[in-house]
Amino acid sequence: AAAVSGQRAPLALREAEELAGAYTGAARVLRGERARVAAVLAELPRAPLALAHFAVHGVVDPLFPSSSGLALEGGYLW
Repeated sequence: AAAVSGQRAPLALREAEELAGAYTGAARVLRGERARVAAVLAELPRAPLALAHFAVHGVVDPLFPSSSGLALEGGYLW
């Protein structure tokens, strides 16, 4: 659950843990310091990764889609 302008996604952790429960033994839930941009980017190439689910806030720029991103702990994943 990442902070966005002082707001938190209170149900994000529960959502992620419930989804991870459907993938017994194969799921990794990143939260807190482990949900920082660098840590998430380090996890994405790990095999086998069939699905990446983000339970976070996002920012959308319809005029410049490449400026849209996901709000992670301590920064944005662009």
